[in-house]
Amino acid sequence: MRVAILFRLFCFIIPTIFWSCNRPPVADFYDADGIVSIHTDSAYSNASWATDSSGVAFALVSEPLEERKIGETSFSFFIREPGSYAFWLFGNTNTEKSQPLQLRFLDEQDETISIHRIELLPEEVPHWVNQDQLTEEPVVLVVEDAGFYKVQLESGGAGGLQVSKLHFSKDGSVIPFGAGYPETTDWRMEPEVNKRLQQSRIPPSWVFGVISNQNRYTTDGLLLDHYYSGGNLTFADTKIGRLVTDELKSEDFRFYTDFTSLENSDSEPSNSRSLDLYPAQNLLDSTHKNLPLPWYRPVESSGFEALRKSIHFLSNPDLVTYESSWLLILPDWYDPLNQEENEISEELM
Repeated sequence: MRVAILFRLFCFIIPTIFWSCNRPPVADFYDADGIVSIHTDSAYSNASWATDSSGVAFALVSEPLEERKIGETSFSFFIREPGSYAFWLFGNTNTEKSQPLQLRFLDEQDETISIHRIELLPEEVPHWVNQDQLTEEPVVLVVEDAGFYKVQLESGGAGGLQVSKLHFSKDGSVIPFGAGYPETTDWRMEPEVNKRLQQSRIPPSWVFGVISNQNRYTTDGLLLDHYYSGGNLTFADTKIGRLVTDELKSEDFRFYTDFTSLENSDSEPSNSRSLDLYPAQNLLDSTHKNLPLPWYRPVESSGFEALRKSIHFLSNPDLVTYESSWLLILPDWYDPLNQEENEISEELM
């Protein structure tokens, strides 16, 4: 009896000093403050799904299959607190039409708990979705006991389905937005606090000039200083940047073709006169906020449609671009070198 009492006291006092006696077993992901957040880059490529890091968000992309397979790829996590966990998936499809993705929730014995189907939209950037096509209700995982659980993704043999993140929330109390919450790889973390700490670095004042895409004139960008009066473009305070290599350190403007080359550069934009731009890639990685001006260039854009798309990308919390602090989407009709009053209406400007 005394031994039992001492053990209980030990388990009550020690957590405040060292570790909790309720420490869960080792797992890939945990529920932390009622949230399970999973980034699909933790999965490995296989015959059914391939990894792709070339878009605005890292994604697992389904391969076309001749035969449908069950449990093509899966993610395991540990839940300590039973209850109902609302589920959201962050994805899209590179096909012309919407495509269904089947989900299967499994328990610790790999027994199927429930099966759901989510529709992925044919959009340029991934969306947060949580409606079950089968029931037209939100997707929910019912957890009866603490333990390991698994979510399986099944493409049904269709190729081009892209999945970037998975999010569970107890009682649906925390709805994901933008790039979602940090991965819950530690059961002691506070996902909402960690997300709030992912602050953006503010660029120096000289950045806030006019930057535009100048592809038709062979230049990759144009930086006009904030005190530029709009005169001759050869004025000394106007800098035209060209696509250059990392070795050329004397340029005022450098354009990187991928995230890796920018990340590995030795540029210090906060205390130098250079401006670095790159195509928006992997906005799920919060470190992009520490780098200057991710630049998204739409394939085609014109007039009010370009304006509508820009507003949509920057104001819709279901999109990854919602949290891109320095995202620039300049339509092709905005051209400082060739602006005629009759081409651009006052309403459009």
